[in-house]
Amino acid sequence: MHWSFPPGNFITDDESEAPPPGLDADTVRAISRRKREPEYLLKWRLAAFGRWSAWRCLEN
Repeated sequence: MHWSFPPGNFITDDESEAPPPGLDADTVRAISRRKREPEYLLKWRLAAFGRWSAWRCLEN
């Protein structure tokens, strides 16, 4: 099968929802809401994010 696309950019009417750059608790909530995850999983992810964000970067 050979696929043929018109020249130029591929355009669709679908809306996309992209979070802002970076990672914070609001982004974790937005992703969880988008995936329709249960509340207990959101709480687990937020707790994990809190532990991860408390880490300090190692300096050379």
